[in-house]
Amino acid sequence: MARQLRIEESLRTFLITGATDGIGLFTAKLLAQTAPAVEDPTAKRIIAIHGRSEDKLADAYGEIQCYGDLNNYEIRKFCYDFEDMEQVDKFVNDVLKKFPGDDNDDDHTNRQLDCVINNAGIFDESAPNYSKCKRYELTFMVNVVAPFIITKRIMEEMPVKP
Repeated sequence: MARQLRIEESLRTFLITGATDGIGLFTAKLLAQTAPAVEDPTAKRIIAIHGRSEDKLADAYGEIQCYGDLNNYEIRKFCYDFEDMEQVDKFVNDVLKKFPGDDNDDDHTNRQLDCVINNAGIFDESAPNYSKCKRYELTFMVNVVAPFIITKRIMEEMPVKP
């Protein structure tokens, strides 16, 4: 028996880090495929995808567009490399600027994020440019520190929905 995924319709704005392949890309496709039909363009589901490569983001964008009805969702792209903590900070600033949380604005463009899916991660033991210790340090930064900072900052700065 196939299971049907149901996402609360009040959740309209999603951010997925590491959305250029694997679980992150699959999740973005699923969100596109299950976007509820809307008559009002301001009620579209927004799927914000993150990756560290412009080329891979463009490929993911193209793949996601093959799912669901494009009238019911839009995709926004964020390209930042979480191996660099300055990039993590710039990413959060950009996200907060694009999703400031003022759902009462006239054109509904300033939506608040409803869901953050921290999926970005790395582990490459074969990276020739770094020592084993440096590779572990980068893995810890991308897989643990970056999601912690992203979640903490977004939770601190986003208004609480009633």
